[in-house]
Amino acid sequence: MATGTIAAFTGLVLAGGMLATAAPASANTNDGWVSGAGSMADDWGDEGTVSTTSYSSSTATCLWQQVLRAEGLLSASGIDGHFGSNTKAATENFQARYSDLADDGKAGPNTWGKADNKFTQVVEYTDGSARAVYDGTSSNFTVYRNTQGRHFWWHEGDSAHRYAAYGSNSC
Repeated sequence: MATGTIAAFTGLVLAGGMLATAAPASANTNDGWVSGAGSMADDWGDEGTVSTTSYSSSTATCLWQQVLRAEGLLSASGIDGHFGSNTKAATENFQARYSDLADDGKAGPNTWGKADNKFTQVVEYTDGSARAVYDGTSSNFTVYRNTQGRHFWWHEGDSAHRYAAYGSNSC
């Protein structure tokens, strides 16, 4: 991780002139982020739905597309943060791998939860931050959680980090 990105990972905030860390938040689309606390291996099971009609243009969708790429279901060129017909079809194919998932083409809490079950090499720190490798069938990528509980990863195209936000798309 580059030196200039430490603050992005640790989630340090300045409060009342003193340096403090923010407590991790539990996942909620109203707070605007794919987030979690406690064990990273269960962070995504309560996430909001991304689909053609919900948060269809978002960095949260971009994170979901990273999962689909790691699973070999979406090409790198399909990672754009827009939940279109290709992402929907790839999501249906992901869901078809699991008998307990509806193959509705929407990445809701149950579908996100199947994905976070594939985290390996999980390292959780006492300040609430964490990192884990998403171990897909075709490739892997590393996901980080800062001290505020927000998930991010490093974007291959420009080597910058992307926070998984529901309300914006910087994919």
